[in-house]
Amino acid sequence: MNLSVNKVGKRFLNTWIFRDISLSLKGSNTYALVGHNGSGKSTLLQILAGYLSPSEGEVSFVQDGVEIKRDDIHRYLSFCSPYTELIEELTLEEHIKFHNKFRPFVEGLDALAVMQIMKLDHEWDKTVRFFSSGMKQRLKLALSILSDSSFILLDEPSTNLDKQSTDWFLKTLERYRGDRLVIIASNVEDDLRLCNEEISVERYK
Repeated sequence: MNLSVNKVGKRFLNTWIFRDISLSLKGSNTYALVGHNGSGKSTLLQILAGYLSPSEGEVSFVQDGVEIKRDDIHRYLSFCSPYTELIEELTLEEHIKFHNKFRPFVEGLDALAVMQIMKLDHEWDKTVRFFSSGMKQRLKLALSILSDSSFILLDEPSTNLDKQSTDWFLKTLERYRGDRLVIIASNVEDDLRLCNEEISVERYK
């Protein structure tokens, strides 16, 4: 998946968050999206995901030489953020199997394999609402990284994770990212350890 960002800007009321962003993002790369808190990192990620529309400019998506319609881009992406909701009434096993009905996992993984990768297979029958904040974040990350998608957008991925879980996240992403396009929005140095290119939102104020 390749993304082309052409003179994109976003404003809320009369305040411009950023303007005139033009980028060419290629598959098989992992990009760091940086900027101070409130600079617009999450807003830009949501535009790239198709959740928000830009106030100006456009974003185009090309998969295997074919342009993807904006309304269809959700079929190709995985998205994880601290504000992503989980279905907390389901057990871990039920949540993973429900997710798998809509999005297959990579490399033929099934629900048990996903729980084992998460190192939470002993919690398979535990209701998600009783998970710690770190366990919930690990579930969100696993569903994003292990789903069969063309690009992955991660917003502040180490939120609520301790050092051990952050290491788990990085090892899992490194193992399963393959040739996908990955964009990580964060100011935490460890989050960006796998990134090979940096994009600063503050350049576009």
